[in-house]
Amino acid sequence: MSPFGKKYNDYFPDCQHKPCDEGFWKCSKHHKCIALEKVCDGGHTDCSINFPTYLHEASDEEPEMCGNFTCPAGKIKCLDGKKCILVTNVCDYHRDCPDGDDEAGCEYSCSADEWTCIDRCIPLVQVCDGEPDCAAGEDKEEEMCKNHTCAQTMWKCLDGSKCIWHHTVCKGKYPHCHDGSDESPTFCKSHQCEADSVKCPDGVTCIRVGLLCQ
Repeated sequence: MSPFGKKYNDYFPDCQHKPCDEGFWKCSKHHKCIALEKVCDGGHTDCSINFPTYLHEASDEEPEMCGNFTCPAGKIKCLDGKKCILVTNVCDYHRDCPDGDDEAGCEYSCSADEWTCIDRCIPLVQVCDGEPDCAAGEDKEEEMCKNHTCAQTMWKCLDGSKCIWHHTVCKGKYPHCHDGSDESPTFCKSHQCEADSVKCPDGVTCIRVGLLCQ
């Protein structure tokens, strides 16, 4: 018989009836013993066989089995019941559970120039800037952003949906705000340029002093 037609048990016939050592778990199909910490860890399956030919098996990550599996010492189970994570990974600013419940309710010690996500701290300048930085995207929620006070170096779009850098306002270029308010001629005529910029003769565009006469 070709090696590719054989099963794992053909090469290791005693594995089916031989118990695994303490701290190991037996895969249900090919009877391979893997470390307990590898079972239901949410990663790639460790039950597959790579020698003498590849034999796929995912019994160590099957949802039904993981739902009944008791996580080994030093690990806890996510609320979805399908993954075991290290206890030290709880409230570590990184989502390890699929639903992020390992970071829910954590009290992070964010600094004064940071904003608290449910799973991490991010710089204030990244809040409501149009790009999600929190894992769950709560720093970009529309209602939150409307009530959010932008960082000192940022300017709030007139529709309240976004914070943009002060130095990008009224530059005569494409708008950064969804409503185009940062380049609105009506607004820019009354807008005071930054300290290092001056208003062009059109009374609308702000340019940096260093760009004059260039």
